[in-house]
Amino acid sequence: MSTMQTVSYRRQRDHFEPQDTDPQEQRKLRGLLEQIDYSAFIANREVIGQMVNGLDAAAFQRLAVLTATARGKWVSEGLRQSESGTPSTVDQ
Repeated sequence: MSTMQTVSYRRQRDHFEPQDTDPQEQRKLRGLLEQIDYSAFIANREVIGQMVNGLDAAAFQRLAVLTATARGKWVSEGLRQSESGTPSTVDQ
């Protein structure tokens, strides 16, 4: 099995970090992140509410469990294929 080395780095202003030293920059960035989060919340609420009727907490719980199950199967299969030593085909 071959390996590939990658280089990763973080840009200075990639995301909010509590250790940033300038309090004014922290407040500014935190405000921007809160605005983005709230906008996404409102958009999700409106769009999902229009597309799917009768949503409640129990329905989202069932969706979360099914999503986690599918994700677990996907990860398990990916690991199995990566350990097989043969390249994956389009059908896999």
